[in-house]
Amino acid sequence: MTSPLEDLRLKRVIVVGAGQAGLAMGHALARTGLKPQADFMIVDASAAGDRAWIRRWHSLRLFTPARHSSLPGIPFPGPRSHYPRTDEVADYLENYAAQLGLLPMWNTRVHGVQVDPHGHGLTLITNVGEVEARNVVAATGPFAEPRFPEFAGRVRVPGRNLHSDDYTHPKQLPDGSVLIVGAGNTGRQIARELSSSHQVTLARFPQAGLSSDQGETRS
Repeated sequence: MTSPLEDLRLKRVIVVGAGQAGLAMGHALARTGLKPQADFMIVDASAAGDRAWIRRWHSLRLFTPARHSSLPGIPFPGPRSHYPRTDEVADYLENYAAQLGLLPMWNTRVHGVQVDPHGHGLTLITNVGEVEARNVVAATGPFAEPRFPEFAGRVRVPGRNLHSDDYTHPKQLPDGSVLIVGAGNTGRQIARELSSSHQVTLARFPQAGLSSDQGETRS
C-alpha cells in the first residue's frame, strides 16, 4: 500500500477540491486523454462521503431545475424541470465521480502552494506533507468556510445563536421569535421554512464585502 504522498508524486495535475468544480475539472482533464489517479489526482479536505451538500438544511433545493444543474457529460437524473434536493445533489456528485472513475484522495487538506524560485515547478503543502507538483488547480469554491460579521461575537441571546452553515431543521431552534441576519438566497429559504413554526424577522446586512448568504441564524 502506497502512502498519500507517494500517490501524489509525479502527477501532471493535482486538483484541490472534489466538489462540483473539481469533478468538472476531472471530466475536462480526462477528455484530454489524462487518466484519473495515474496522470492527475483530486484531493479534498473532507472525509469520504462527507460532502457539504449532505450537511445543508434538509429542505434545501437548488434554484435551477435539473436541466440547468448538470455537470459536463452526465445529465442530472429525473425530470428536467425538477428542482433537486440537497441529498439528490450529493448522490449525483457521487455517481458522477464513479462513472468517470474519479477517486478523490479524501482527508487531504491543502494549506498552500509555493513556487520554486529556480523555476522547477510547485510545492504543494498539505496535512500529509509536502509534494512537488507540475500543475495545481484550485477548485475549492468561494464559500468553503462560514463567515461571521464583526459584531457576532458580542451577541448574546437566550436561545440559540448559530450560523446558517450549522442549521439543518426548525427543531434546532426553541419556540419564539427568530432573527435571520442576511436576506440572500440562504436567508430567505431558511426564513420561509421557519415561518411555519416561528415568528421570523429577516434582516438585510448591508456591509460591503459580506455576502448576505454568509450571515447567521439566531433565535
